[in-house]
Amino acid sequence: MICEDCAAAIRGDRPIPDPTRQITWGFEVGCEVCGRTDVSVTRRDHLGVTFYEICRAVLARAARYIDYQGRELFICSGISCMRAWTTYYRKPSGSLKRVTSPCLPIRENPKQAQDDLDLWAQRGGLQRKPSDADTQ
Repeated sequence: MICEDCAAAIRGDRPIPDPTRQITWGFEVGCEVCGRTDVSVTRRDHLGVTFYEICRAVLARAARYIDYQGRELFICSGISCMRAWTTYYRKPSGSLKRVTSPCLPIRENPKQAQDDLDLWAQRGGLQRKPSDADTQ
């Protein structure tokens, strides 16, 4: 489900609402992109946006970290179509590789996965990379 403002933003008609606001990951009751629950949401196919466009918009706002090997760590649902989330990095070949750690389990929603990554990065002293939303 997605709100009309975010659908318009993904189509390029306007910016994503309040890009400096921390995303609330309101997937169950709100918009899949901005997390707002105070607006009506509609099935994404009715608003002309694809699952992949929504994923890109959500992940562009998530915190990323640089590990001690220089890899960029980020949350992603991989091939699970937003049903399971965990931490990944991109291999030189372009494929995704899951970061395997007891501290970074597979989660049901991106908020839990992001919280795990944030805590793991803080404990490990990893450098945060600005998200796309931070640089706009």
